[in-house]
Amino acid sequence: MGTEERTVAVTTTCPWIGYDDQEAATIARFVAKSSPSQAQEVADYERAHLGREVVIAAAERRTAKWDACQH
Repeated sequence: MGTEERTVAVTTTCPWIGYDDQEAATIARFVAKSSPSQAQEVADYERAHLGREVVIAAAERRTAKWDACQH
């Protein structure tokens, strides 16, 4: 009791066609300008499938930046 659980939806399909073939730096640049929901989708997919830290970090920065603007 008292412990909050966070459920993360795991995206089973690529965020967009050709995603898996794109370089991490290219995706990171896209994520920096994407919506927070797109950034979260990319981060969830990366964690579940490819694990590219550059992409995950970029997505986390984008969602953190959005969260900071909302407070």
